[in-house]
Amino acid sequence: MTIEKLRGTGVRQHKFLYTLDGARLRAFGLWPTEKIGTAGRWVPIPDPSKDFVSTGNTALDGLIGGLQRARVMAIEFAPSVPSEYINNLRLAMVCNFAAMGRGVAHVPPRKGSLGLLREIVAPHLEAGAFDTFVRVFETTSLGGMEVPKGALHMEGSNVDTDLKWSNVEYHLPKAQHPFLSLLAFDTLESVYGDGVLEQLTGHIAAVRHQRDVFVGITTPLTSSAQKIASMASQHVKVENLDGSIVLYGEKPHTELHNLSFTFADGRPKAVLTPIV
Repeated sequence: MTIEKLRGTGVRQHKFLYTLDGARLRAFGLWPTEKIGTAGRWVPIPDPSKDFVSTGNTALDGLIGGLQRARVMAIEFAPSVPSEYINNLRLAMVCNFAAMGRGVAHVPPRKGSLGLLREIVAPHLEAGAFDTFVRVFETTSLGGMEVPKGALHMEGSNVDTDLKWSNVEYHLPKAQHPFLSLLAFDTLESVYGDGVLEQLTGHIAAVRHQRDVFVGITTPLTSSAQKIASMASQHVKVENLDGSIVLYGEKPHTELHNLSFTFADGRPKAVLTPIV
């Protein structure tokens, strides 16, 4: 394919990812800057089956079948993937669990916090739902100050104690199972060291015993990435190809898809377009 440039016209993108899906040529531009306007109330997406729960995105459920209960899932983001894509995918998971009255325990990425998660999630839920169904592990020393509502403190000495699953259940008395354990390993490794995954055996075993859901967020830069991928029954990768964001499954193995989002109803909805 040859693209001829007019004299005096700037070239913003020198490579284009394109697809022939739908029997026509379609090129994908640079990742868009569109954001949510007025936040819309989250409408829960039903579970695909009794052994799988929804990711909060119908398109992703259709690709991998949903989140498998009592199993480990790894979502690996390349370092060049914009944070908006990470936030939109984790927002969908947290909102869908909370909107269905299910518990969520979350260690946010290093760029995240309880306040930032509340800011992007709470507007999509009923009043009080975030504080009732979501707990976020914080690493900042509180120095004797009162623990913020919705926060669970990570002391940094023993991750299996700090993230003890029975303690999470105790702090979410009104939540129903299955719970979601959504852990960002860049944060965990910065607090507990590179061997944090080996220290999480009790946490993961408890999640499996309760038939809850464990999702590990990694990047190729985290030491735990390959180990989590090897033990995971589901492994999804999100990468940046010349400015276009793509998603594909390693487990189960899937074709390559362009990842974008629509915000027509006031909430991010993933759109997956096959690259064929």
